[in-house]
Amino acid sequence: MYKYAIGLLGTKYRFGGDDINGIDCSSFVQHVFELAGYKMPRTAREQALYGYFVRKENIKPGDLLFFATYASYPSHVGIYIGNGKMIHASSKGGKVEITDINQEYYVKRFLFAKRIPANIKELTPQDSMESIDSYINESKNNKEDPIAKIIMEKNDKN
Repeated sequence: MYKYAIGLLGTKYRFGGDDINGIDCSSFVQHVFELAGYKMPRTAREQALYGYFVRKENIKPGDLLFFATYASYPSHVGIYIGNGKMIHASSKGGKVEITDINQEYYVKRFLFAKRIPANIKELTPQDSMESIDSYINESKNNKEDPIAKIIMEKNDKN
């Protein structure tokens, strides 16, 4: 997965873009996963339906990280590459780049992480938007859950 993602490093960012002339975050993830043999949907919101929830302290390289950037639902996605870093198509940076996920901007907007099973190439949705909303709401009430802590802090600041 990493080698496919790194191969797109530096590609220009373009909202709605899906080719070498410009790519957005979800198209980047879609292309990387397709190169690895998976069929992924096009948008971050649709991609959030796939895989299994992973607590932030248990994320591994290849896990998908979802953020609420311009909407309350998953509107940005990146691929975790280890050592607190993700690779993603960044509108702020204007290209596919590697970013520290501990930057305040991403900490405040982090929603959850998902793991796509390596042994299942034909992906099917594991969740619905309702179950994702439920996961986020349940996590808010569990102060032990670091994902819930981030969401609660985000809501307190808004």
